[in-house]
Amino acid sequence: MSYVPKGYAMSRCSIIWSLARSLGERGYRDIWGCRTRPAIFVLVTVCCIGVVGCRRAQDTAGQQSRGGNSFCDLFLGGCYEEALDLIDKELTSAPNDGLRLMYRGSCLTMMDRHEDAVESFRIADSCLTPGVADRIGLYLRAGSLFHVKTYSRAQQVLDKLARSFPHSRLAERGQKLALIIEKRLAEGISEANLNWYLARGTKAYDSGRPALALEYIEEYFLLAEKSGKQEYVTNPRANMSMGGARLEIGDAEGALVYLLKVPPDYSEWRAGILTAFGLKLLGSDRKALQTMKTVVAKAQSEEVRVRAQRYVAEWSAE
Repeated sequence: MSYVPKGYAMSRCSIIWSLARSLGERGYRDIWGCRTRPAIFVLVTVCCIGVVGCRRAQDTAGQQSRGGNSFCDLFLGGCYEEALDLIDKELTSAPNDGLRLMYRGSCLTMMDRHEDAVESFRIADSCLTPGVADRIGLYLRAGSLFHVKTYSRAQQVLDKLARSFPHSRLAERGQKLALIIEKRLAEGISEANLNWYLARGTKAYDSGRPALALEYIEEYFLLAEKSGKQEYVTNPRANMSMGGARLEIGDAEGALVYLLKVPPDYSEWRAGILTAFGLKLLGSDRKALQTMKTVVAKAQSEEVRVRAQRYVAEWSAE
């Protein structure tokens, strides 16, 4: 049986409420172990975000918004749209601020804008100091990944939450969600499942959203590995999309891992152009130039050939 795209019916409330309901409990235990109702669970979780995240944001993301409210005031008051507006304004002057990007993802999760949240959390990954982990951020990120049906990726984030914060109540709750995910994955992997993820990923990539594309395509590869079928792992379309998306976010080394699996003449030699860019970014200038010259000599598409000629001229002049 396939498990895509079933999904749980989500309320118009927050993802936290939805996750709690999905665990099949009539009542819910908050992160201190007290029995309560879903609405209280939501409130407690939001407060925890404020305690963990907003205190650290007093001098950064805690700037004043219209009316004199800080990000913390807005977020804790449930004014997620206003909190998001404030963060977005601050990101215009500091677009690579990982902390703000994480707060942005949290706002989007609470607004049920899960694809946008997944994208923001992924961009934050490339901006935060390696090894930095926030239990609330991980928990919310896993929730949004679950909602967009990237179950294997959600499982990875939940595993990181459990490793980084083994005694956290949120890690305990996360493992309950992980059990649900395991049951979903145990239902089997079909070609239709894989095609669904690949289609979502390539659509995001073609729409100029490489960070979102990475989440869908990574899910594709995780499932392809589990299927044991090599033709899925070596799929040129999947490898080219993964390589292109990684190039877009600045991961040239990771991009080449996938691009070198793709024949350079794939997609009218567009794969060759991407490979040349990856080599160039890693400092292999001579090899990159030679690859681009090969594209010029062999591409049948005038658009591709003209584009490659421009890069050859630019790189030869350096």
